[in-house]
Amino acid sequence: MSMDKNTPRLSDEQKSTVASERDTELRRLQQENDLNQRRFETLRHLTQMIHEPEQNILHFALQAGLTATDSRIGYIYFVNENETELVLHAWSRGVMTQCQVDDYPPAFQVEETGLWGEAVRRRRHIITNDYPDCPSKGELPDGHVPLQRHMNLPLFDGGRIVLLAGVGNRDLPYTEQEVRQLSLVMEGMWNIIKRKRSEEALYQANLALEARVEERTKALSQTNKELENYKGIVASTPDLVALVDRNLVYSTVNHSYLSCFGAEREEIVGKKVADLLGPTIFEQYIKPQLLRCFNGETVNDERWITFPVTGRRLCALTFHPVPEKDGTIGHVAANIRDITEARLAMDDRQRIFSASFDLMCVIGFDGCIKDLNPSWTRTLGWTLEDLQDKPWLDLVHPQDRANAIKREEQLLLGQQTTSSETRLRCKNGRYRWVSWNSSVDREREEVFAIARDITDSKMLQEALKSSVRKYRTFFDSAGDAVFIHDYSGRLLDVNRLACERLGYSREELLQMPVDRRKNSRTEVSPAHLKKIHREGKASFEACHRSKNDEELLVWTNSRHIEYDGLPAILSICRDISERKRMENKLRNLAITDPLTGARNRRYFLDRGKEELSRSLRYGTPLCLLLLDVDHFKNVNDSFGHEAGDDVLKQLVQKARKVLRVTDLFARFGGEEFAALLMQTGQQDAVLTAERLRKAIQTMSLPQISPTFSITISIGVALFDAEVGTIEELIKRADQSMYRAKEQGRNCVVVY
Repeated sequence: MSMDKNTPRLSDEQKSTVASERDTELRRLQQENDLNQRRFETLRHLTQMIHEPEQNILHFALQAGLTATDSRIGYIYFVNENETELVLHAWSRGVMTQCQVDDYPPAFQVEETGLWGEAVRRRRHIITNDYPDCPSKGELPDGHVPLQRHMNLPLFDGGRIVLLAGVGNRDLPYTEQEVRQLSLVMEGMWNIIKRKRSEEALYQANLALEARVEERTKALSQTNKELENYKGIVASTPDLVALVDRNLVYSTVNHSYLSCFGAEREEIVGKKVADLLGPTIFEQYIKPQLLRCFNGETVNDERWITFPVTGRRLCALTFHPVPEKDGTIGHVAANIRDITEARLAMDDRQRIFSASFDLMCVIGFDGCIKDLNPSWTRTLGWTLEDLQDKPWLDLVHPQDRANAIKREEQLLLGQQTTSSETRLRCKNGRYRWVSWNSSVDREREEVFAIARDITDSKMLQEALKSSVRKYRTFFDSAGDAVFIHDYSGRLLDVNRLACERLGYSREELLQMPVDRRKNSRTEVSPAHLKKIHREGKASFEACHRSKNDEELLVWTNSRHIEYDGLPAILSICRDISERKRMENKLRNLAITDPLTGARNRRYFLDRGKEELSRSLRYGTPLCLLLLDVDHFKNVNDSFGHEAGDDVLKQLVQKARKVLRVTDLFARFGGEEFAALLMQTGQQDAVLTAERLRKAIQTMSLPQISPTFSITISIGVALFDAEVGTIEELIKRADQSMYRAKEQGRNCVVVY
C-alpha cells in the first residue's frame, strides 16, 4: 500500500505516544469489561440468595461494593420512613479487627451526623477524596479506622431514601465511575431484598389465611358437634320436648313425646296442637300459655295430664319463647317433665320426716333453720316455732363450733364429708351429743341434715375408754414384749417394750405389711400356727430382728385368744439373748483349751467319732496327725513356763494358717496336739504334715531369742477298715509319732 506523498510522516516519538495512548485505552476497556463482568456475576449471585437470611444478602452486597470500588471499608445503613434516623445493618468485616471503638451506636439521627450524613441531607452522592483535610468532617470516635477517602450515596425507592451505602480508603480518588458501580450493586441488592420481603409477606399472609380458615373450620366443626350433641340430648332426654309455630302447629317433637302419645312422627309434626290434645284442654289451658309465650313470657306450671300410653301423670310444664334472628318470636319450645315419682318420694320423705326417731332438719344456705321434725321436740325440747329462721350454730356447744363451721363450709363447697359428732343445746340449757350426716340440695339452696342422739353411747364410750386406759397401763408395763396378731399375721396390738426392742413406733408396726414384717421375724411360723390351732398354745425359741438389724433371741409363749370378737394369737416374748450368750460362752469354754484357744481333747474325741462314722458311711478318706514339740522341757527350763506358754500359743496360730478351716485341730495336753484331716488321703496328709513341720521350724520366736526356733515330730495314721474307733486311730498315730522321735525328731512318720 502506497502512502500519499502529502501525508505527513510521524516521528518516532509521536508513534510511541500513539501506541501508549492505544495501550492505555485498551487497558481501560479491559478493566471496564472486567468490572462489568464482576458486576454481572454479583447481580447473578444476588438473585440466587433470595432464600437466604437478609443479613447474608447485605454482607454479600457490601463486599461486592467494596470489590467494585477497590475500597477497604464500607457500610450500609437503613433509613426510616421520615428519613430522620440511620440504623446500621452491615459493616465491612475485613476492617472489624482493626477497629478499636468500644461502644459503637447502632443508630444515628441524621441531623446529628457529620460529613457522612450529607448524602441523606442533600439527597445525592458525596465524594470526599481528601477526608483528613475536609473542613466539614466530624470527629471520628476513638479507635475508629482512619479515613483517607470516602464516598457514599443514598438509594431511592418511590422517591424515598431507603438506605445509605458508603465506602472508603480507596488507593485512587473516587470518581463518578465508582458511584455508578456502587449504585448498581446496591440497586440489585435492594431489588432482591424487596422481592424477598414481598415473598415473606405473601407467605405470612397465606399462613394467616390458612390459620383463619382452619380456625373457622374448627369453629364450624365445634358448632356442628354442639348441634349434634344438642340433638342427641333432645332425642334421648326423658322429658317431652316439642316446638310449636305461630299457627299453633307442631314443628318438631322428640322421641319421648311420641312414646307418651303412642304416635309416629308424621302423625304429630305438621298437625295442630288442638287436634292432638283435644279442643277442651287446648282452649282452657294450652292456648293461653302459648299466647303468653308468643308475647315474650316464659311460663312454668304443674298439672296432672292423662297420656294415652303412660296414663295420668303429674307434670312440670315450661314454655319458652324462641326468637328468630330479627328478634321476633316465631316458635315456642314446650318442655314437659314427669315429676310423679319425685312428688311421691317427697310425700314419703315428709312421712319419714314426721315419724323418724332421728332429728331431721332443713337448713338454708344462709345457715338458718327452715324446718324441723317432731324428734327435735322429743329429744331437745325445741319446736319449729322456737327455731325457725334462727342460726343453727347458736345451738352448737362453743367448743364444737369451729369444727361445725369448717364442715359446713366443706359441704357448701361440694367437698366430701363424713359424719361428725357435735353437742347441741337443749331447751333446758343442757347439752346432748348427736352424730350428724348432711346432704346439699343446690337447686333449692338447702342442706338436709339427720342427727342421732348418741349421748348414752358417748357415756358408755367414756367408761370403756377408762377401762382401755387401765388395760393399756398393764399392757405397756409388762416386763416382756407382747404381740397380738390375727392368723394371717397382721399385727393388731403391741406393747411399749416390743416397740423399744424392735426400734419401731407402735404405728409403724401396726401399719407394716405382712410381707415387710417378715424382716423382723416376729410372725409365728406355719408349724407353730398349726399347733396353736390344734392345742391352743405353743412355746418356742425365736430370733427377732430390730430396725437396725440387731438380732434378739427370745423365748415365745403363744396362745389362742379372742380380740374384739375375732380369733387372734397372743405372743409373750422374753429376751433370752444374754442367757444364750452365757450358754454359748460356757459351751465354748467346755470345748476349748483355755491356754491356746484350740479345741480340747474331749471335743476332739466327740467330734472324731462323728467324722469316723461319716467317713465310713460315705467312703471318704480320713487322716489323723499327732504332733509333739521336740525338747519342749528345755524351753520351760531355760526360758520359763511363761515363755513356753507363748510358744504353744504361736504354734496353734501357725497351725491354723497351714490347715484348712474344715480340719479339726486340738491340744491333747502339754506340748502334744492332734489334727483330723477330713476327706484327705494318706499322700495329701503327708504333704500337709510336711508343710506344718516346716512352718513350725521356721516360725520366729523373738520374745525368746531372735535365733531360737522349735521343731515338731509328727505321726500320721490313715483311717481304714481295721480301725474301729477314734481311740485306735489315735493309738496308731501315737506309735508313728514316737518312731519319728526315735528317728531323730523333726520329721514325719506314717503308720
